[in-house]
Amino acid sequence: MGHCIHAFFGHPHVLADLAGTDRVALIVPLTPEVAALPVVWPWLREAHPPDGGLCAAGPFLRLTAALEARAVRASHAGPVAYVETDYFGGIGEQRAIAWRNGAVCVAAAAAEGQVDRALAAIGVVRASGLDEWDTLGLIQYRHDETFYEKAGVPFPEDEPDG
Repeated sequence: MGHCIHAFFGHPHVLADLAGTDRVALIVPLTPEVAALPVVWPWLREAHPPDGGLCAAGPFLRLTAALEARAVRASHAGPVAYVETDYFGGIGEQRAIAWRNGAVCVAAAAAEGQVDRALAAIGVVRASGLDEWDTLGLIQYRHDETFYEKAGVPFPEDEPDG
């Protein structure tokens, strides 16, 4: 079974600032204090100009320079993490970065445990016997589309150009 997500995590009001008025952006509450904002292709296209380019911070597939700038700005209102996972059959990788007060507080990296470090930096406290990932129930969200499904919102069908 696979797992492949691309999403921002933070307090719902912080993610609302990050999402702005983009019509495709979806904020999915996970706990009263933490929500997810999946970075799906339709939102990615809407959120930055076509020549936006990837961020300089690290090894990310969907974190563009424009989205990174939004995350830095939003982090003045509360910490923000960006997470990507790509696993199948237990093999794969995870990448994450977190910002607080306009600065990186968890450096960008593709490393085991990186997602938990970023989630801890935004205030996720481990439940007994669980890591930060499992505390938020993220195993239920295997793909970006799952955030929309669980929120009862149709997924905006749009794939990147060739």
